Amino acid sequence: MRLLAAFPTYNGWRCNGQAIFNLARAQYQMGFYEIKSSLLALGFNECWVTALNHRDTFTHFLLVHADIRPVDEDWFEQLYGEMTDNQAELISAIIPVKDNRGVTSTASDTDRWKPIRYTVKQILQMPVTWTAPDLLFNTGMMLVDLSKPWVEKVRFTVRDSIVKNGNGWETRVESEDWNFSRQCRQLGVKSYVTRKVKILHRGDG
Repeated sequence: MRLLAAFPTYNGWRCNGQAIFNLARAQYQMGFYEIKSSLLALGFNECWVTALNHRDTFTHFLLVHADIRPVDEDWFEQLYGEMTDNQAELISAIIPVKDNRGVTSTASDTDRWKPIRYTVKQILQMPVTWTAPDLLFNTGMMLVDLSKPWVEKVRFTVRDSIVKNGNGWETRVESEDWNFSRQCRQLGVKSYVTRKVKILHRGDG
């Protein structure tokens, strides 16, 4: 396994420096890529195309957002182990949202604009690692097998809309992670989510 680990950030701030240090000590051949970007999807796409342009060197791609801090030192071994055990082509760590609702960014694709999020309580009652036909995953910590041809057919994009309903105008958004999930589903990607990796989601909220 040869890993390209990408760490996008808005302005250079990050809460996972120790986790990156622990990853660097792992016994893998790896490269590191960091980008500062105020445009979320653009920054992620720059990470992705870097991986695509070096598929002759790297077999796997890891994306970790700047506000995601894994707790355990062996967090990557946990994530990679769940990927190999489940023969996944993509695996995402389940991450709680930064508010007081007790929900996660993993969801059931019931509606393009307002999917049903899984709660932390529901997640703890499910298998450690699992998949579902209507799965929407988060990209905060995502590991991808670069050997599959589908990796050349996906991209990160945020889709926004303004619509009028009976109460007036309202905004709608399809986040980049759920849009990416839908692209993967259409291409038949074996996508899984896991709570094996303990995550702290840092920041105001």
